[in-house]
Amino acid sequence: MSEVRYQSEKEVIDDLLTGENFRKKFLKKKCAYTDCNAKFKLRFGQSSALIVRPQIGTFWCKDCGRLLCEKHRADHDCEVLKIALERSQKLTASEILEQVKRKEEEKIAAEEQLQKLKQAEKEAKAAHYQMWKHRRQIAAGKSTHVTNFVQRLSVQANEGQTRDQLLDLYTSCNRLNLRLWNEVTSPTSQFDYESYEKLIDNYTQIKQISGMICTVDGMPLDLTIDWLSSDSGEQP
Repeated sequence: MSEVRYQSEKEVIDDLLTGENFRKKFLKKKCAYTDCNAKFKLRFGQSSALIVRPQIGTFWCKDCGRLLCEKHRADHDCEVLKIALERSQKLTASEILEQVKRKEEEKIAAEEQLQKLKQAEKEAKAAHYQMWKHRRQIAAGKSTHVTNFVQRLSVQANEGQTRDQLLDLYTSCNRLNLRLWNEVTSPTSQFDYESYEKLIDNYTQIKQISGMICTVDGMPLDLTIDWLSSDSGEQP
């Protein structure tokens, strides 16, 4: 067996299941059992560090500290455990009772830690969802301002080409506005960048045709959104 060992669950997390270490180190690990070399990437390659953390006990032996595949984690010959068993045979009744109590406390502590990890993952996902919901609300709100603006202009315009153009733009903006608000109430897997960029194009045409700008609270409407980039790599 390899002599790469981790003395605690925290060591495993800090060294292998944090940040880039998951991809650069953990997924490159192999089973430490002699002649096995099963790759961890085959089992965990589609997972994330947060998902793998609660499963530490399925690949890390807390007795000897080795990292093992599922098969050898269950049946490997752990010399540390053997020594512990030999020692337990020499313990007195009170020592055995103390050992049982200590193991029960460790079990409870491990369960509490697992629940904390699950809760942290849940809260992180919820925070991420709320962030993107708020961002979508901002985008949808701006689209409503544009839609209402072009609606007023089309109603006030005289019959003719200008009015027809404004009505066409209103129809387009209204459709885009509905899409963007739908993104708030029933979000898809990614923000609708295409609809928002089309809204910006529409507003540019509205200003050119009417010679007017939309104002909000006495200030010109700004459709610029700093995170609005399909190349940002961020997902809602």
